[in-house]
Amino acid sequence: MKKWGKRIVSGVIAVSLLAAASISRQKPGGNTVESIVQAGTEASFMGSLLQGEYIDVFTSWPVKEQNVFYDSLKPQERSVFFEVTNYQIIRQLTKTGRKKKDLDDLLQKLGAYFQLLRIGSVEKAKEQTVIECINEIEKTEYQSADEYVKQLIPEKQTCYMEFYLALNQAWKDKKDIQDAVDELYKKLGFKEEKKQDSPTTAVIKSSRTVQQKAAAKAVSDGFSNFKAVSSLKEMKDAIDSVKKGEKLAVRVDKGFNVTSAIKTNGRHVKLYADSVSGHNLNRTSAYKGAMIEVNGGSLTLGAYDGDGRAKNTLYINGKNVTATASLIEVTSGQLYLNKYSRIMDGYYLADFAGGGGVTLESGTSCYMFGGKIDGCQAANSKDVSSSSPKSSHGGGIVVNDKASFYMFSGSVERCKAVHGGGIMVYGTARLYGGTITDCAAVNKKNDALGGAVKVQGAFSTDGKTTSVTGDFAAWKYTRSNTWSVNGKDGYEQASTSGAVLKNNQANAGGSVCINNGSKGTIQDCNIYGNQSTGNGAGICLSNGSYKKGASLEIKNGAGIHGNTSSGYGGGVYCADSVKGSISGGSVYNNTASYGAGIYHEAEFLMSGGTVRNNQSANSGGGFYAKGKLVTTGGEVAGNTAKTYGGGAIIKSAGASISGVRIKSNSAAVNGGGVQLDGQAVVSNAAVSENTASAKGGGISVSTAGGLQMNKGTVSGNTAKSNGGGINADGTCKVNGSNLTGNQVNGDGGAVYVGSGTFTTFQANQAVNIEGNSAAKNGAGIYNKNVTVLNNNAHILINQCKNGSEHNVFHAGSQLLVEGNAEIKQEVYLTKDRFITASSKYFSSANSLTMKISMDSSNVRNGYAVVKGDIPDTRDSSYKAGDTLLHNQAAEGRFAYTGTCYGLRPGNLKKSSSGCVPYSIVLSQAYKICYDKNSTQEVRNMPTAAVKHWEEDMRLSELVPSSGSGVFVAWNTRSDGTGNGYQPGNLYTANEDVILFALWPHYKVEYVPGIQGTNGVTDSQEQNKSEDILLRKNGFRSSEGKFICWKQDAYKARKRNEMEAAGYTDLKTERDGQGQDYVFGFSKNLRRGNLNSNSENAGSLLDVDDIFIMKGQWDFKPDIILKDKMIFRENEKVNRKKLLELVESCHDIEDGDLMKRIQISKIQYGMTKKGKKPKDVIFSNGMENSDLMNTYFMLLDKNETVNVKITFQVEDSAGNLTTKEGFVYVNYNHPPKLHSYNLAYYQQELETKDQIVLKEIIENCKVEDIEDDEQGIKIPVSVVEPIPLQIEKLKAAGKHKIVYKAVDSLGKETKLETELYIAEGSPYLDSYIYRVRFINKDYLHTLDQNSKWRKNLDLNKKLVTQLEKTENDVLMKYKFQSNK
Repeated sequence: MKKWGKRIVSGVIAVSLLAAASISRQKPGGNTVESIVQAGTEASFMGSLLQGEYIDVFTSWPVKEQNVFYDSLKPQERSVFFEVTNYQIIRQLTKTGRKKKDLDDLLQKLGAYFQLLRIGSVEKAKEQTVIECINEIEKTEYQSADEYVKQLIPEKQTCYMEFYLALNQAWKDKKDIQDAVDELYKKLGFKEEKKQDSPTTAVIKSSRTVQQKAAAKAVSDGFSNFKAVSSLKEMKDAIDSVKKGEKLAVRVDKGFNVTSAIKTNGRHVKLYADSVSGHNLNRTSAYKGAMIEVNGGSLTLGAYDGDGRAKNTLYINGKNVTATASLIEVTSGQLYLNKYSRIMDGYYLADFAGGGGVTLESGTSCYMFGGKIDGCQAANSKDVSSSSPKSSHGGGIVVNDKASFYMFSGSVERCKAVHGGGIMVYGTARLYGGTITDCAAVNKKNDALGGAVKVQGAFSTDGKTTSVTGDFAAWKYTRSNTWSVNGKDGYEQASTSGAVLKNNQANAGGSVCINNGSKGTIQDCNIYGNQSTGNGAGICLSNGSYKKGASLEIKNGAGIHGNTSSGYGGGVYCADSVKGSISGGSVYNNTASYGAGIYHEAEFLMSGGTVRNNQSANSGGGFYAKGKLVTTGGEVAGNTAKTYGGGAIIKSAGASISGVRIKSNSAAVNGGGVQLDGQAVVSNAAVSENTASAKGGGISVSTAGGLQMNKGTVSGNTAKSNGGGINADGTCKVNGSNLTGNQVNGDGGAVYVGSGTFTTFQANQAVNIEGNSAAKNGAGIYNKNVTVLNNNAHILINQCKNGSEHNVFHAGSQLLVEGNAEIKQEVYLTKDRFITASSKYFSSANSLTMKISMDSSNVRNGYAVVKGDIPDTRDSSYKAGDTLLHNQAAEGRFAYTGTCYGLRPGNLKKSSSGCVPYSIVLSQAYKICYDKNSTQEVRNMPTAAVKHWEEDMRLSELVPSSGSGVFVAWNTRSDGTGNGYQPGNLYTANEDVILFALWPHYKVEYVPGIQGTNGVTDSQEQNKSEDILLRKNGFRSSEGKFICWKQDAYKARKRNEMEAAGYTDLKTERDGQGQDYVFGFSKNLRRGNLNSNSENAGSLLDVDDIFIMKGQWDFKPDIILKDKMIFRENEKVNRKKLLELVESCHDIEDGDLMKRIQISKIQYGMTKKGKKPKDVIFSNGMENSDLMNTYFMLLDKNETVNVKITFQVEDSAGNLTTKEGFVYVNYNHPPKLHSYNLAYYQQELETKDQIVLKEIIENCKVEDIEDDEQGIKIPVSVVEPIPLQIEKLKAAGKHKIVYKAVDSLGKETKLETELYIAEGSPYLDSYIYRVRFINKDYLHTLDQNSKWRKNLDLNKKLVTQLEKTENDVLMKYKFQSNK
């Protein structure tokens, strides 16, 4: 079964029937239903119903239960119910077995159902749904109604089909079924005796009799006069039967058509239906006027529970007939609507048509205690806009000026008009309870107003505007001794829980529209599920065409929720010049493009209540404040906006936000809590836990906006881009407030100052920026423009999650800090930025403290980190110089977080520094260290000191002393080549320095000792009391390998690199044998050093204290190669053969190294065809088993290629020599074979077989260029046939002989020769001794001595004759010998 069908079965049949049974206050009639209600078990009832006991279960209910059930169904469900039940009736009829008693019993039970058929339904049932219900009930699988009917009704029993069609037509046309019942009896052959009533008629009459008896006794409603009527005439006569002012109860026993108005004429009339079924008073198609007119007295429509009257519904049915009046017009007196009444399908068509159901004229009133006003319309003959005076109003009810409508219960449903689809209020309307649902204000101009209710305070007639009451309110009714409402028939209204306005729609004011100077109060009322294509899905408060202004109060108990607007104001829309307020209740879960909760263009006051969980498709999730917003209390929470202002967007100036909680709102762009595009003062308000996907998690102030916050909190808010708490692109002033616990995924945890300004003001009111966090920079404040922090600003315990400490990030034009601000966190300055300190900092009373870090481009000496805001630098009351330095040091003050630099007052710097007065500048701290420059103990050494940039300093006056000699001076280089200072000198350089003590020196110079070197080895200089570690060699030579150092003196010993050498040792080695033992070039080098060291003569270094170290080398071996070597293609060439290319290998130190020589690489040249073997590298040298490739079968004829051979040898010192040489590979010619074609008689093979075989073998000759030169004989062999045997050659004809020869280097040649075997015998007679058989192909096989070859004439004849014959034809000739 399809899903929808299952829903209908359970919804239409099971749930609806159960609901009807369970809500009944009277005990159901059948045992089945009674047991179900008492047990509360739905399953057993559903099981019985779906097991095919449909008719028995339904008809077991009393009439009242059946009527309640029917009323609970929707139109489409009623249609399905009728068709399914009619099928089940036919099913039961076919089971009666044509017995009259069974038929009587069945129709007797169906009497009440036949009355329901007369009420009917306007909807058409869907065939598929009906069939699915049948399948579920009967447990079958029919596909169509035709298929079901064919099995249900036998072909010959057409009477059942006719009765089924009559049943279906009855509910569609709302007709009596009696004629069809009579016809069925007739067709079945059952004759009526003495014109007795049919079972159906009997049931109806019996029911009426019971009701009439009951009615005669029921006088509890105070209506002592009673009439029962069944026609229009009887109705009018009954009313006329009593005097004006008297009460009359009229029971309608049968429905009838109304062709003229029923008037009360000053009587108090109560109309109700009998107990058999509900009845319709129908407007006929020809009648256009009001069906009932209350023209004095009152009209009570329908009974109520407890009045003793019948409890079936009385229908005032307009049948959707186009009319020129309402169904009920109250021109004087009162109208009371009770539970069992229904005013339906009125259609009022006219200019300014009003009240399709009911019209209340001035001075009249209507009390709705129950019942329904359903499906009524007020319409125009031509489509007009809502501003036209001709537009229709009040689809269900129109309440004219000075008229009153009071609704306690019941419902107004599915009514339509241009204004006020349900109710149009010019007078007074009070909704204490009841429901207005599914009503609509519609026109083709798409400007219809007030789907449920339209309230209007003025209208225009002939161009003249008239003001009216226009007063609408909705709140609970509480019955008390001082306030009680009773019906005319004694009905006592109990207390109510409030009205419901749901699922209504309009272009503006989907539920309620209040305009033209009218007023509305919403309290204890639920307004939900309404829609508008324009503004105000819940409530629209607008000006209107005739009178400006309107007012709305939303109070405790009001619930405006789940409404949807395509334009402005999902919950509430307020135009300019109106007054709106909320002091209680809740506006929640509404949606709109702008201002999903409340949109207002005029001033709006919020003193209480909540605006929560609304969703804007654009901006303003909770509020869109185009007008002035004033709050003194309440909560704005959980709202969302797809762009700006999750909680509220404020566009106007003068907003006053006080006493309100703005929390847990979100915006997809800026302003999770509030987006400020206007000016607002926030006092004692809390903005918390809001989120923004871009900027301003709590509050975003745009370039056009301005914020002044007094004693508020901004806490726990989150933004993804900038400003977790506040984003300031406009002016932002904060006083006495706390910005705590906010966070941002970008910059500015608490505050992000974009293009605006952020100022803390009033020194006696603290602003605490504490515990905020940022994923990037500025966890406290990120400033891109101007930030001013007053004396009572406190910034502490904020955290940047990127690992930095940039909790106050200054990248703007100004960061001004008052003297006593407390910033216990790091302030980061971007390029060229500085802090401006107020004048208080430069006085003795300030306590300003902060840490400072900055962009690396700022880190330079003299950079002004802080500049004083000093109006007159000549004022002596401000501290400068050393005094300011003391002030700077107290409790830390400003502290630079970087290294090597400190913060110093600018007044301490030299005038050449360019530092401004009253500034704090970045100043590098230079460390001055003293080095004794000796391994020996030195006494009287000064301690390190610090010098600041552009501030001079005197060196220590201490003079060191040591065993190294007499102290010479301080020098910036240990070797004395830097700047020199004496103790007590003034040090002015701006740099770190180590001052080395200078003592007498000696020096070691290094020379290569070999030709063709590059590189250097630096000289060394040292105190005479200390050894030198000889340098590692820095010289490089291709001629050999460095071994060691040796002083350039006779008999000097060899010295290793890094070996210690002392002054005494070197001097003794050099000078101990006299100057004659020093080599000449060292003498010259020392002489040259005399000039270069003249400035040190007599001080640090004497020329005689310079020693020369010469490098010692092991020379490389030498390899000499022969000119060339030649090899042949495919020749086997091993290592031994290749080494024959080496003529000699010799090393100066090691001698002959021929046995050590290795072949490391073979590189092959390219052939003419571009081919070459792969090069070979021998990592451990070529082995004897390795062979060089000699290009077998790769060379062209007579081609020669070269092969590069790389030889290597290493001497004992590790010197490696490499030499490349070439060998050549020549082309090897293949052997050449020569042979003749042979011919034999078969006879010869038999008699001379060995001779023939020998001739065949010896027939081929070979020659080879290379092997012949070397005297190598090449054998020839027969390779086909193999083996060569006479038996394989005996057959006459051609045979192939293949010869093969292979030369000494593997080149092979083959040659094919033909062998011809002829038939016959060469010995036919004794005098013929030589006969040959031959053809032209074998002419060349003639013996060299044959006369046929030698004699030219004979040869010519032979050739001529052979050319005349066909191929392979043998010619036989006999030649006689000349004896």
